[in-house]
Amino acid sequence: MFATCDSLLNNDILGYLDFDDSILDSEINRLITLFNNLLKTNDTFDALWGSRVKLNGRKIVRSNIRHFFSRILITLIGLNYSSLPYDSQCGFKLFLNNTYMKKSIQEPFLTRWFVDIELLIRLTVVKGNKLNIWEEPLFEWTEIKSSNYSFLKSIRIPKEFFFICKEIRKIRKY
Repeated sequence: MFATCDSLLNNDILGYLDFDDSILDSEINRLITLFNNLLKTNDTFDALWGSRVKLNGRKIVRSNIRHFFSRILITLIGLNYSSLPYDSQCGFKLFLNNTYMKKSIQEPFLTRWFVDIELLIRLTVVKGNKLNIWEEPLFEWTEIKSSNYSFLKSIRIPKEFFFICKEIRKIRKY
């Protein structure tokens, strides 16, 4: 799930992306370069998260049902944590590879659908303050129909949703 960007900043960056090829290589390289530049000019960022925002001039292709369902869930979770990124479910994340990150990923994750938010919660708790995230809109992203998604697998979503809503209250004070 996690891979270091070996050629960048001496392994100071750790990141992951969804395995479905929905993010182009050019986007990956652009976001890694952007994060490196942000770190060189401003050391206050802990992470860079890609964001699938359908802005003019961008090519974001995904089903309306998936978009609306995701927005409803994330908006409800965000009621408990106002600093939740707009698109916390985008499958591209970069983080500082530091002791906070190492402590945060030692234990197995308890969610499958909300692992991004579970990691955000863990990092915030371990760090002791709000994670400073640069959220960058993608230029291009295309939904890939996944053989990994099924109705039976989606039955986990409500259980995980309530778990995340309970857990996110741990970081409300930040």
